[in-house]
Amino acid sequence: MATFRLPNVLNDVIRAHQDQFVRTVKPKNGVGAFVFPCRKLVFNYCERSGSSKTMMEYLQKQAVKFSQENPQIEVIVQPRPSRHPIIRAFYTNGQQKTK
Repeated sequence: MATFRLPNVLNDVIRAHQDQFVRTVKPKNGVGAFVFPCRKLVFNYCERSGSSKTMMEYLQKQAVKFSQENPQIEVIVQPRPSRHPIIRAFYTNGQQKTK
């Protein structure tokens, strides 16, 4: 039986190529890990404004549960006197949305 052996130089080249490939691979969704797209939510509301009523109800009843279920998302609640409520979302790709 004859076995085929690669020359040592060729083995070194293959190993170097494999090492380079392993170093350049970045984590991506679906490849061994899940990268959550949203990293931070900021809730701004006015304590006296009628337009903030629904947001204040949400913050009192469901925001704590949401933040406990999603520890990967930073939740910030800030007062915004005499203005309409807004929610800002910051994403891992650097984008942000305001609603």
